[in-house]
Amino acid sequence: MSTEMSDNEEVTTPELAPRRTFGGVIAVWVIAALVGIAIGVFVAEEWRAAWLTVGLG
Repeated sequence: MSTEMSDNEEVTTPELAPRRTFGGVIAVWVIAALVGIAIGVFVAEEWRAAWLTVGLG
């Protein structure tokens, strides 16, 4: 049994992070803005700080 590796196949490295990170960052900010606006509109004033903490968490 031989312990040498053959050069029959090329080694491919998996992509560790997606290349389109800018779109992901924009999507997160849009969702956070929508959550903040929804909380500001639908939640009573005395509960807004607590719900913003939950919503943006």
